[in-house]
Amino acid sequence: MPFEIIVHDDHGEALESLDVKDKVSTIILNMGLNFGLPTASNRAIRLSTSKYILFINQDCEMMLPCLRDYANVLDKPYVGIISPWGDGDVITSPDYINASGTKFTLTYGIGAGCVMAFRRDFWENVGGFEEDTISGCSDTPLLYKMWREGYFRALLLGPKRIRNVDYEEHKSSHSTIGRTGTDCCYPKIFPHTDQALRIQSKKREQFCQRHVDRERYEPASISNVDYWHEYSQKILPQSGMLSSMNWKNGKKHGQFKWKESIEKEIIHNI
Repeated sequence: MPFEIIVHDDHGEALESLDVKDKVSTIILNMGLNFGLPTASNRAIRLSTSKYILFINQDCEMMLPCLRDYANVLDKPYVGIISPWGDGDVITSPDYINASGTKFTLTYGIGAGCVMAFRRDFWENVGGFEEDTISGCSDTPLLYKMWREGYFRALLLGPKRIRNVDYEEHKSSHSTIGRTGTDCCYPKIFPHTDQALRIQSKKREQFCQRHVDRERYEPASISNVDYWHEYSQKILPQSGMLSSMNWKNGKKHGQFKWKESIEKEIIHNI
C-alpha cells in the first residue's frame, strides 16, 4: 500500500468500535496505560516509515481524498504543519500555489489538534510533541516550537477534506478543542475503568500542569500562549488583509530565510 495506518489505543475504550483492523494494514499499540496524547503520538510516529505524517483523532472523518494535497504542500520546506482549521471558509489572506495546483495560505493562530499533517523530518527537528504538557493541548506547544524554529503553518484552500464529527455534531461535548486546552485531559475523554489508573493519570496531569505553569511567562517558551499568539499575528497578514509579511519581525526566529521562495509563489490577483 502507498500509505500506512497506525492506530494507538492508549488504554481507551473505543477501539472495539473501529472497523479498520480487518480492512487495512494496521499497527495497533495497546499499552494498557494512559500515558497521555503527546506520548502516544510520539510513539506512533516513531513506528512510522513514511516521509509524511497525517495525524487524525478518533472522532474525525475524511470527506474527500486529500493525502496527495497534503503531501504537495508539505513539500514546501518552509511549511511545518498543515491543519484544516478554516477549510471551506472564505480566506482573503494571500494565496499560494504549487506546481500541482494545490492552493494553500500561510496563517497564524493555534490551529486544530484533531487533524494536522507534517513531514517526519520536521517532527524530528523540533523534538516531537512535548510530553510534559497537558494532554488536551499537545498541538499548541508543537505549533509554538514550529514558529520558534522558523517554520510556517498552512491551511489547504478549497473544499473541506476532513471534519471533526464530535465538534460539529455534538457541540464539542467530548472535544479537546479549546483556547488554552489546560482543562482538557485525555483521561477525561476516555476515563479509566481501573481506579488505580485513574489516580495515576491524575497525578501525571498535575505534573504536566506544574511544568506548564513554570514555562508560561518565559519569553518564547512553549507554554507562553500570549507571546506566540502576538508573534504569529505580527509576522503574517491578518484575515481580510492582503498585506505583505512582516519580514522584519520574521528575522527574530528564522522565518526570513524563506522570504525569496515565498514571494515567488504568491498569487496577487485572487
